[in-house]
Amino acid sequence: MTDQLKPLDEMTDSEFLEWVVADRMAGWIPLRMFLRMYPTESVKSVEQRLRRGIWQRGVHYHVPDRSGAWVNLNAIRAWIEKDIEAAKKKAAEEAAVKHLTSVALLGQQAQERLD
Repeated sequence: MTDQLKPLDEMTDSEFLEWVVADRMAGWIPLRMFLRMYPTESVKSVEQRLRRGIWQRGVHYHVPDRSGAWVNLNAIRAWIEKDIEAAKKKAAEEAAVKHLTSVALLGQQAQERLD
């Protein structure tokens, strides 16, 4: 991509992502661009995350000087990765409990056969 910056609305998604990933905006993108890139997202879903405290103002979402809203892709990525790690940990814990339960049950069945 050249150093000459196109207007945001004229950039392709890949050009825009390259610009953002190059840390020119430290991950901040206009909410309207985020919604264009992720059509399953909505203003309502963003507002719900903010209301529930899942996303934080100034970290995931910001409205500078009462202009249009912006979201931070870096913070959103970190939130997703944290959620994935928590899900993996929970699944591993559930698998361990299931394994220990089955081992205990087998031990109990073996003991009953001996009695």
